[in-house]
Amino acid sequence: MSRQTVESFADRRGRNVLLIAIAAIGFTAFAVTRPEANTSPRPFLMMAVFLIACLVWTFGIPRLLRWTKREQSMLNDELVRLNQHRAARAGFSIALIGLGITALQPPVAGIAAPTIAIIALATAIIGAALTFAGFEYAGK
Repeated sequence: MSRQTVESFADRRGRNVLLIAIAAIGFTAFAVTRPEANTSPRPFLMMAVFLIACLVWTFGIPRLLRWTKREQSMLNDELVRLNQHRAARAGFSIALIGLGITALQPPVAGIAAPTIAIIALATAIIGAALTFAGFEYAGK
């Protein structure tokens, strides 16, 4: 990989995380609000793919790309590590709130407790990705 490619990847990382997080929001909403008559696992599979993509792009470098140690140090500089730390803290905080809500099992308009747990997990991952993308944009 050339240096320009690595720099362009680093410049687009926040935007890519934001776009993947928006797609994850859409697929999560679709998977959770689908009618009970639709028993296809496809919406949850798509939701899982985009949630995993959020985690990979937020907290790591896709391993399919071959980077040298020098290029990896360019991609994971101090600012990126700080942003990842902030995103992890935000995601953990959201997860704790979601677990608290799930534990209380509030009677929310006919939503079952497992569905609330799925929403809490997705919200924690998406919240961390959006936090990372926001700090990446603020740092540029």
